[in-house]
Amino acid sequence: MSDYPIIFTRSAQKELNSLPIEISSRLSSKIDALVNEPRPVGCLKLKGRQNQWRGLAIIE
Repeated sequence: MSDYPIIFTRSAQKELNSLPIEISSRLSSKIDALVNEPRPVGCLKLKGRQNQWRGLAIIE
């Protein structure tokens, strides 16, 4: 299995860095796990929910 690179836009990195440490550490561990498995078991396609974080993944 190959590793997938994770690339953040500047604005996404800035927002991640501005989050409280409790939240950013939880997100970071989840994001880091995507390097090995970009489509983990149980992942769902997000639909138009307000006040929800979304990520754009381009998997090649």
